[in-house]
Amino acid sequence: MDINCNIQEHDSLTIQAAIDRAYERNENKVVIPRINARTGEALWEIKETIFLPSDFTLILDNCHLRMADGVYCNMFCNRNAYAKECEEQKNIIITGIGNVVLDGGLPNGLTEKTSLTNGFPSIINNTMIFFRNVSGFSVENIHIKEQRWWGMTFMYCEHGRISNINFSATNIVPNQDGIDLRAGCHDIVIENIFGKTGDDTIALTAVTGTLFQDFKVKNKDNNIYNVIIRNVNACVTGGHHIVRLLNHDGIQLYNILIDGIMDCSEDVKAKAALKIGDSRYSKIRRATLHETHNITARNIISRAKTAILLGGTAADSYFSNIQQYGGYAIKSECCEVENLYFDGVTVNEGELYSFEKTTGDGVVINNMTLTFLKNVTKLNK
Repeated sequence: MDINCNIQEHDSLTIQAAIDRAYERNENKVVIPRINARTGEALWEIKETIFLPSDFTLILDNCHLRMADGVYCNMFCNRNAYAKECEEQKNIIITGIGNVVLDGGLPNGLTEKTSLTNGFPSIINNTMIFFRNVSGFSVENIHIKEQRWWGMTFMYCEHGRISNINFSATNIVPNQDGIDLRAGCHDIVIENIFGKTGDDTIALTAVTGTLFQDFKVKNKDNNIYNVIIRNVNACVTGGHHIVRLLNHDGIQLYNILIDGIMDCSEDVKAKAALKIGDSRYSKIRRATLHETHNITARNIISRAKTAILLGGTAADSYFSNIQQYGGYAIKSECCEVENLYFDGVTVNEGELYSFEKTTGDGVVINNMTLTFLKNVTKLNK
């Protein structure tokens, strides 16, 4: 479908009209080209959310899309995402060709603190890509620049792939996460993620806060499971975490494979290359032992304050080939653990481990290499 065959008064309407027309004609594909025929420029200004139907592919061809100043909306969203009774959608693809930039533009004043106050809408409007209750999806080959909140948000999504994503965010607004999988996400691959995010680069978080209450899908499992994260080369300009796993309130998080985190931090150090759990953020109760389990993480090179930070519960999990430069290789705070196995931990000018206010049993640290070790804190029995 030629996107310029039905030019509207602004670019969002032009794109939406092309998508709707293609879908009606059963063509199911639209290409956004580099040049905007309405303006003659290599820029598309987004003033309204562009909604995507099922069984549809949106191709971004060397184009630059920028959020308009002062608007409160997503750039792309599945058609049913905001519906109260959110019927499942299937097979939605966003794919880039060449140099594709999705640009957050200037901050609009909407943050987690201002959300739903003084006339502001919900913060969810500031996530650039929002998918809810989608089975079979792909987002690939794009560069996200200065997102106004989380770059991509997925709720109750399954059987998907997020790949070849480059971020450039300088912490100009709070909570500039990269990719967020929320409650109900499973069977998803996230791979080849690069660049800089202001907050967590990849976050798998399931808690029963406001977003959960507003966007819960009836008769769907809330747990996060069967997620593969691989080849992450990133830093966090706001000093948070590269990969974060968090669950509370009876929601489980399990069967997670993380293979390859390269921490490219320079002046600002991340809190952790990988953080599992937290004593905060629960609404009903904190996660209990065995609600966070079967985590495998390997091939982590960290320049963060801690390579692996345990902050809640963790059980039946395996960590291998961990290299830490400065700081701690392993640190546990206010945590309950069981059957954790660490194999191949190298510390360069740092500290091996610290287990503070930690209870449990079955923690094994094997094959340690210590280079200019500063201190080893004894494991609390």
